[in-house]
Amino acid sequence: DGNQIRELSFGLFSKLENLEVLSINNNNISKVKGTVFANNKALQSLSLSGNKLKELPQFLLKQQAKLKHLDLSGM
Repeated sequence: DGNQIRELSFGLFSKLENLEVLSINNNNISKVKGTVFANNKALQSLSLSGNKLKELPQFLLKQQAKLKHLDLSGM
């Protein structure tokens, strides 16, 4: 949280196949590639609050059947 991340691109989390919780709050993220979470099928909680996102790619969370919590507040 609170880093200067600006973009989430494909491959960034690809080797973290068992990732369940990801919090990337209060950064400068303005762009997310649609396949950035494709290999994170265990993802249950994703928080992107406090970033500069205006939209999310249509297929961003298509593979995340286990996702229970999504926080996009403060955008």
